[in-house]
Amino acid sequence: MTRLEDYYQWRNWKFPVSTTEDKQLAHALVSHVLSAPLTCALFYAHLTRQQKPRPQPLETKQHWCCVGARAEATLPLEFWNELLVAICHDTTGSASNDATNSNTEHEPLDITIDFVGPDIYPQMPSQTLTYQHLTLHLNWLYKGYLHDYVKKAEGKHHHHDKWNGFVLLNPGLGHPNLREGWKPTLDYLFRRNVSIGHEQHPIMLTAHSELDAQRDWNVLVSSQYCNDDGNFPTCQNPFASRITYEDPFDASHVVQPNHSHLMLFGSHDEASDK
Repeated sequence: MTRLEDYYQWRNWKFPVSTTEDKQLAHALVSHVLSAPLTCALFYAHLTRQQKPRPQPLETKQHWCCVGARAEATLPLEFWNELLVAICHDTTGSASNDATNSNTEHEPLDITIDFVGPDIYPQMPSQTLTYQHLTLHLNWLYKGYLHDYVKKAEGKHHHHDKWNGFVLLNPGLGHPNLREGWKPTLDYLFRRNVSIGHEQHPIMLTAHSELDAQRDWNVLVSSQYCNDDGNFPTCQNPFASRITYEDPFDASHVVQPNHSHLMLFGSHDEASDK
């Protein structure tokens, strides 16, 4: 699916409005709460496509860390359930067009998302959602920065070693007010595996706008987390929020949550927008 309207139609959702303008507004409201779950489903779709040329199948247990989690950590569970619905029915294009290879015939899939960020509520009890053969575990793991959590976890249970993917939704890596604060976490994300000789885990980054995405990419390149081959690898996100608003630090900058996304695979200098 390339548009949210496709998803609404496929889900057979009816919008009880009488005018085109009202319908657009209703679609925008729903897009705002579905953007994070469907963007995470898109992350899984990228993982399955990246995995196809490899001899080993994609792991049936995915454990992701949502770094710098904010609004996505406060969504009602009904909206996070759409992550499972989208994956189960291949609505993000994760599986082959051959009906015999439909994801509904795959073995059970278990996804865990740990929310880590200064704005989350760690007292929230963990939740488990199921849909057909899929399971989603949501954990409000740590109120604070990821690099601080890792420091505290080292020497204990090494819980952070279980993560095999990272999602950063609208992190603002290159925003003037946020850039320095992100540096210790980026050092962990992009250098942890290099130092211990393991393959870099996949990372998805989203941005509020083209400007925001370009600033993030400039940080990744200037800090040598990624190599720049002259191509700006960020691409549009079909599941971006339709709600836009002014950047509180710059009235001339209009932001749109999850406007675009960037996928990073393999080694720390390999990016893909495929």
